[in-house]
Amino acid sequence: MKECRFYQKVDGEGEYASNTVRCQLCPHCCVILEGKHGKCGSRWNFNGKLYSVAVSYTHLRAHETDQYL
Repeated sequence: MKECRFYQKVDGEGEYASNTVRCQLCPHCCVILEGKHGKCGSRWNFNGKLYSVAVSYTHLRAHETDQYL
């Protein structure tokens, strides 16, 4: 698990609760509450910091080999 670089804290902005972040890695720009994940399922908010949680290696490997078929 590694802290992401492309996110922004949105604590107390309008309707958002404390420790809320906005992921800026893809066009979805998910607003992620503490203890929750974004649409991709691989970015999680822990204590107001966004972390990248590795997806399974077999899933990535299968996707990679499909490109060569």
